Amino acid sequence: MNSDDELRNLFEDAVSDVVPSDRLGEIRRATAKKAVRSPRRWGVVVLGAGTATAAVVGAAAVIGQLGLPGDDNDAAGPGDRRTAVATYFIGDTPVGGRLFREFQSVPASTDAAAIVLSALQRLETDAGADDPDYRTAWPAGSFNDVTVGDDWIRVDLTETAVIGAAGSSASERELGIQQAVHTAEAAVGSNLPVAFERAGAPATQVLGMPVEEQVARSTDVAAPVNITDPVEGRLVEGRFTARGTVAPFPEAMPESVAWRLLDDGGDPVTGGNIPLTDRTWSTVLNTDDLAPGTYVLSVTVPLDGDRTAVDTRTVTVR
Repeated sequence: MNSDDELRNLFEDAVSDVVPSDRLGEIRRATAKKAVRSPRRWGVVVLGAGTATAAVVGAAAVIGQLGLPGDDNDAAGPGDRRTAVATYFIGDTPVGGRLFREFQSVPASTDAAAIVLSALQRLETDAGADDPDYRTAWPAGSFNDVTVGDDWIRVDLTETAVIGAAGSSASERELGIQQAVHTAEAAVGSNLPVAFERAGAPATQVLGMPVEEQVARSTDVAAPVNITDPVEGRLVEGRFTARGTVAPFPEAMPESVAWRLLDDGGDPVTGGNIPLTDRTWSTVLNTDDLAPGTYVLSVTVPLDGDRTAVDTRTVTVR
């Protein structure tokens, strides 16, 4: 097996996981050297040089697999390399607002806290989701600093983040808090509570909502169905892999999700069903018979009654 195949297999395994964390973070932690303790008050866990694994140093392959544009890692210097992180954004569903996972690229680092901070800053409104169907509750300039401990993640906020955006609902703000918790946990690959702070003191409110000293990950805010690959706007040719997740269902889990590829007029050109395995789905789509152009991948799952949950991605076939 050549190095490209190894990178591809590593990444495909990374994005297949659902809870409590994302495999990219676990890969970083598992391949890092023994953590170095910092004398700072909270105790920083700094991932050593051993973190230079395929998931980090091989950023070109990872980001290419994601289809993220504009990251020429082969030509970049050591300080310009990129890696992939799972970020969480709010989207509308038939059961209300829920969190959708989207992979994005951030500067690569051997410092776990730096990766978490970069991932959180992707949630800010001046960065935000690539998918136009998703949104964020975090104003620009929300995140100041991050410290990763053995049993928690400390996130230092700006005053803007403490107050939150005017006019947003309580449910939207609560989802925003979970955006940060899910994203931070995914970046370190461990189910750790998040301690929010402002100017060195525990924050009593975040996004205008009261919070405990440590905020745990909520298990009931996941989108009913979520496409995690391909990313929005991916350029595809020939075969490409589509994969994603479904949320836990209160009753019997469906056996499959339905997918369709729609042309730019919204008409289906092909489709089928994808079996579910432990709340994940994956299939390989072939675009050889499609005319070049823009298409929308639509994946649906039935809910109670006549309701159907959907997630979509725009891809360009060349």
